[in-house]
Amino acid sequence: MRRGLVVLLLLSACSGGGSGEPRAAPSVREIPFPYPFVTPTPPEAPTAIDGTYERAVPDAAAGPVGKCRRCPPYRLELGDTNTLRLDAGVFTVAHALTDWENAGHYVLDGDRIELFNDPNCPNDRGVYAFTLEGDTLTLEVVEDRCAFGGLRARYLTATSWPRA
Repeated sequence: MRRGLVVLLLLSACSGGGSGEPRAAPSVREIPFPYPFVTPTPPEAPTAIDGTYERAVPDAAAGPVGKCRRCPPYRLELGDTNTLRLDAGVFTVAHALTDWENAGHYVLDGDRIELFNDPNCPNDRGVYAFTLEGDTLTLEVVEDRCAFGGLRARYLTATSWPRA
């Protein structure tokens, strides 16, 4: 009896309360606070590059388009729905057409941004040089050992990020 109650409670928790209604995909602003795989996490304080950036990815940067059943994270997709949000030590990235989203932490050190606590690379830190000219953020990889053949570095550096 007790085991059945535990299973019932777990099923109820996993199903979103049992309402039966499908849940809409969250927007980039609704992604929960990143899990602290490594600590310390950055202070919740504004940084010099905080903002929402959106870009279009041209054919030349994205490469050939193909369907995949289990798409890797940080897959470059064509279109103008690529979003990068930097907000007080939390970064989020999203592509609206594929409903792909991700979140992690970041810290700034001069003209460098260090990304960590990314669930796709929980033990890897990515270091990028950045420039912010006007309202356009450009990232250049310094070091990033995130798995998947360097997809995170390619995703972040393929084109610049104009402020939305």
